[in-house]
Amino acid sequence: MKWARSTLQVPQPVAMGDVLLQARGVSVSYGPFPILHDVDLVARAGEVVALVGPNGSGKSTLLAVLAGDLEPAQGSVDVFSERITEWSNAELALRRSVLPQHVAVSFPFLVDDVVRMGRAPWLNTDAEAQDDLVVDESLRQTEIDALRGRQFPSLSGGERARVALSRVLAQRTQLLLLDEPTAALDVHHQEMVLRLVKERASQGAGAVVVLHDLSVASSHADRVAVLSQGRIIADGPPRDVFAPALLSEVYRHEIEVIAHPRTGEPIIVPKRD
Repeated sequence: MKWARSTLQVPQPVAMGDVLLQARGVSVSYGPFPILHDVDLVARAGEVVALVGPNGSGKSTLLAVLAGDLEPAQGSVDVFSERITEWSNAELALRRSVLPQHVAVSFPFLVDDVVRMGRAPWLNTDAEAQDDLVVDESLRQTEIDALRGRQFPSLSGGERARVALSRVLAQRTQLLLLDEPTAALDVHHQEMVLRLVKERASQGAGAVVVLHDLSVASSHADRVAVLSQGRIIADGPPRDVFAPALLSEVYRHEIEVIAHPRTGEPIIVPKRD
């Protein structure tokens, strides 16, 4: 089934600083177990927001709510100033792209085919004419051009992660929601991925990224939101939020915060005797 051009509201350009996503009072429970409590979060065009916190703090659950993949028990999420439930799946796919923590592709699709899936929302729009160029650029940006003819299941974990990111980039949305995009990557490719995210933000996109490495979040995020036991307990620039006392309490381990000798950015390390 094709999405007819006349039924789709193609996104209009946004200005730097425009609110792309806003969560208000979001709460989620799995059965009797509360996961998120009254969470508020804003993401704007031109900024990268990192969600950080210990295992089980609710980061991936919050991202699923922000993506529209999980309905909260309480609260609401607006995307591009409209309640997320008001957008059709097709219209939502033109506005936000999602990189889940685990990408499962069991069929032997070629790398090109997986990346090209990111162009599906633009079918029967004027942007469809750019599909080949966008796919080529996404493959090049994520350094997987040489994998074009490979089958996705034959790839290593790190290669699969870059293919999945390439699909997200090919979708060309103004809002990116990424769950641990650097988890399976070496240092070079971690830096490459987050550089690409920052470049997209500098061009007017907004990004919400789940990260575990606090020093990486400090270097690449404009804002960090620290989750603890399902609540956001701090939200702001890394230099303001990453305080040793707060992080030591959240992670239940004594943390040191050291200024980078060249940039002054916070480097976060566990305190060791």
